[in-house]
Amino acid sequence: VIFLKKFITVLAIVSNTKVAMNCSTWMSPVLKSIGGNLVSNPIMNIARNLSYKIKTKKAAAKRFKVLPGGKIKRQQAGNQHLSAGTPGHVVNARAKGTYVHTSDNIRVLRVLGRY
Repeated sequence: VIFLKKFITVLAIVSNTKVAMNCSTWMSPVLKSIGGNLVSNPIMNIARNLSYKIKTKKAAAKRFKVLPGGKIKRQQAGNQHLSAGTPGHVVNARAKGTYVHTSDNIRVLRVLGRY
């Protein structure tokens, strides 16, 4: 049983998400029949085998918000003070906030405890 679970976890790490989900779909009845279970998300399979919990960085949780579409919203810098000489449309644009660049998504999700 332990070997089979570790094999599935290694398979989830090595393969991409779609293959890992397909693997968990057809292996789930087998694992349930022998007393185990498998989550369809390979990242959660890795997290379940760790000896510690993945905790959220609270400072990051206050600064970022993950939207339902997968984008991550953040506030723009430079809107706290010293904006007297800045044009109004620039100050208003900064107040709206913006999205995290896609190349930084994994890094932000990691500190939010999602990976």
